[in-house]
Amino acid sequence: MPTRRPLHLRSAVLAALVPLCLGVAYAQPDASAATNTITLDLDNAPVATLLQALDQDVRTYDSHITTLAGPYFEGRAPGLAGNRRAADYIAFWFEHFGLQPAFDSTTTASEGSTVLTPRDSYFQPFDLGSEAVLESAAMSAGPIGDLRQGRDFAPLGFSATSSVDAPITFVGYAIESGRNGYASFDDDTDLTGRIAMVLRFEPMDEDGRSLWLPGGWSPNAGLEAKFRAVARRGAAGIILVNPPGADDERIGRLETFQSIRPFGVALDIPVVQVTPSRADEIVRQYDREGRSLLDLRRLADAGPAVIDLGKQTVAIDVRVASRLIETQNVGAILPGRGDLADEFIVIGAHYDHVGFGYGAGSRAGAAGIGVLHPGADDNASGTSGLLLAAQMLAERYEQLPEGAPARSILFLAFSAEELGLIGSRYYTDNPIVPMEQHAFMLNMDMIGRLREHAMELGGVATAPGLWEWLEPMIEPSGIDVRPTPSGYGPSDHANFYRAGMPVLFFFTMLHDEYHMPTDFSWTINRVGAVRVVRLCVNIAEALATRPERFRHSSTPSRIVQRPQARAYLGVMADDAPATGVLLGSVVEDGPADRAGLREGDIILRWNDTDVEDLGQWRALLGQQRAGDVVTILIERDGQEVELACMLGER
Repeated sequence: MPTRRPLHLRSAVLAALVPLCLGVAYAQPDASAATNTITLDLDNAPVATLLQALDQDVRTYDSHITTLAGPYFEGRAPGLAGNRRAADYIAFWFEHFGLQPAFDSTTTASEGSTVLTPRDSYFQPFDLGSEAVLESAAMSAGPIGDLRQGRDFAPLGFSATSSVDAPITFVGYAIESGRNGYASFDDDTDLTGRIAMVLRFEPMDEDGRSLWLPGGWSPNAGLEAKFRAVARRGAAGIILVNPPGADDERIGRLETFQSIRPFGVALDIPVVQVTPSRADEIVRQYDREGRSLLDLRRLADAGPAVIDLGKQTVAIDVRVASRLIETQNVGAILPGRGDLADEFIVIGAHYDHVGFGYGAGSRAGAAGIGVLHPGADDNASGTSGLLLAAQMLAERYEQLPEGAPARSILFLAFSAEELGLIGSRYYTDNPIVPMEQHAFMLNMDMIGRLREHAMELGGVATAPGLWEWLEPMIEPSGIDVRPTPSGYGPSDHANFYRAGMPVLFFFTMLHDEYHMPTDFSWTINRVGAVRVVRLCVNIAEALATRPERFRHSSTPSRIVQRPQARAYLGVMADDAPATGVLLGSVVEDGPADRAGLREGDIILRWNDTDVEDLGQWRALLGQQRAGDVVTILIERDGQEVELACMLGER
């Protein structure tokens, strides 16, 4: 048994171990390394002893962040059970702190009437529309027999409830108009009554790489345009196949109904993906000349290749149902006192994340589809901060002098932020009191990566005199606060600012794990996050007890604390054919690349300004500074996508 050495709580050993055991993000882990291990003698420095040496607030925060970013909460995406579990977790702690429910509840009486009970629920439910869910699927191919769902084939989210039993036509890459005059179809191509077999990607060389874009695939490889092209030509069904020999990590994987979905409405025909091996069997059995799938791929690489594969049929049956996506904001009230009690200070954080990477949101691309995105920093960090702030302020309100007036504090945990700030917009459209009674909003989103003691504080010019009032509270915090003036931005405070409230946005800035499956709880700087929460709490208490309200400013001016570098996006751009800015190339690992921008994207809007041409956009970019976070609306493959990007420094 090794000799135990006493652990002195303030020793250099403790100082060295705190970052390692609590995930303090002074250095980022190497995500590309196969292993990233640190050898510790845990008998001599147990994590339990280390945690006991820390501030109680840090231990509390550690418990919340570890829980909310755990796999039981499924990445907290709306519509998943994990999202509801997270809401229940937040409500549990609100009740535990003795806070009052914020929302009315409704029940149905025995005679059928609706009974409303004021301020009886912590939940504000709302729906996000409906989504298609797969009920069943079956597929059989003549002499080959039945194919197994999930192993041989998979129905895709483009499918409608539909059945087909029809022969196959191979249509190559199903590209209507590609580079160098390439087209998969003739003007008279008619697929009526036939199932189209479509190759993924685009023409490639013998090494399986694109002939049109070195190092990747051009926008012509997008699936939506392919599927709609064959549907317009009368196809009765679609079979997608990963082309044999393609140099792409997706080649050996079947997609799922969730991972491949249309941006708009689904097609009215069944759409499935078949493994290359099974597709090769079908081609060899059905083709009159006995060619292989690889033979057909090479024909499609060279030019148009629309080939009827005989008269034998394939039967596909897909059953799809509609399910309402429901979620909820979670809210609680710390009642105020005296003449100020009818006014509210709002402290908010969104608790949702992107779940398993389906649809928009993940930055991991194909590798992130179906993989848990824990969302520790975004935004279990802010949600944990919200819970800690609720506990701290409840205790502080108990210690206020008798008769001292104080505004009520409304703690709000928003859902569906990742889908476009939907939860906070729903609240501002359906507030518990008129918005005029909401005096100020503080928002914590991504507060878990304090590095070099630096944090961005947005909204400091959303009220006259606000920054000057804040400075005496910021200085003793030990945080290097980098102020930005605007109340807009890609988080929930923007909806409150639009509704006429001054706002502050606490943000420890972007990092490589943003919207990635690697945003784990152990990467969080717990000590730094608690410092941010304490600053937020101090400001909230001062706002709640300040006799006068701050007046909302609709035209904030830039606050200059220090010289800042000009913003850098990392793209080559030109005027788009109609309106907007076309991205000709994207610098690898630059700000645009990290935000998910791609060659061929068209920038349509920059924050709240529509982009008309290159000159106007350059002027907008010139107004930004390194470290600013902008919301960019782009057009990609005919669909609009909104991305958040932290601008860099050249």
